[in-house]
Amino acid sequence: MFFFLSKVFAALFLPVTLFFLFLLFVFWRRLEGRTRKRCLIVWAIAWFCSTSFGSGLVMRPLENRYDVPVAEKMNKMDVVVVLGGMIDANTLRGGRPEFHDAVDRLTAALELVLKGRADYILISGGSGLMLQGGLREGDVLKDYLVSMGFPKQKILAERNSRNTRENALESLKIIQEKKLKSVVLVTSAFHMPRSVRCFKKVGIEVIPFPVDFKAADHSTFPESFFPSAQGIGDFATAIRELVGLAAYKISGYI
Repeated sequence: MFFFLSKVFAALFLPVTLFFLFLLFVFWRRLEGRTRKRCLIVWAIAWFCSTSFGSGLVMRPLENRYDVPVAEKMNKMDVVVVLGGMIDANTLRGGRPEFHDAVDRLTAALELVLKGRADYILISGGSGLMLQGGLREGDVLKDYLVSMGFPKQKILAERNSRNTRENALESLKIIQEKKLKSVVLVTSAFHMPRSVRCFKKVGIEVIPFPVDFKAADHSTFPESFFPSAQGIGDFATAIRELVGLAAYKISGYI
């Protein structure tokens, strides 16, 4: 019982939960009639969108589009293309990049090469800044891998791409130059449907290797029904990706 209550009370006293409870109190006590009803509906939708339960319902259709291959059972491929987006190159300290949760992209790609499933790793990523200033992710990650002892001759990198469309186009140049045929594509699971279609559009058939899953297989009670920063972030990520898919479709990129 103590364990259960500790989890519940911990969730209740998170700032985001307290904020929602405060809004509920204000709406219930200070508003009347249709205004209160409408505000409560908006409140309920906002609560739902701020939970892991809500974000999972939107995220899973994106993440579950492709199965995760077992590295040991995969056929030998020429190259693993890993899409950038796992570091902020401008937070570099002492030559070591600061990774965030998408670092699974890099570790999975390294695993495939080190286990002999591919000959090369191709890092695709430029600067995340609008004017492409500062350091380029492709450069930073290449230098980092070399400094860690990864064989330099197995690393390919491009530093010019700013989005998924350009990831595909810039990777295509290197793949054609090196006369590589078979390609594994590694990126976050929610981003994989758009990425696969972008690469296919420019003429690259890939084996998808999704990583960095956000949504659990199933929601847990009561944790996933409380609002949280993670729930808000994951829901925003899923919506942003759906918007990206629509925009790429309209633009003819996929």
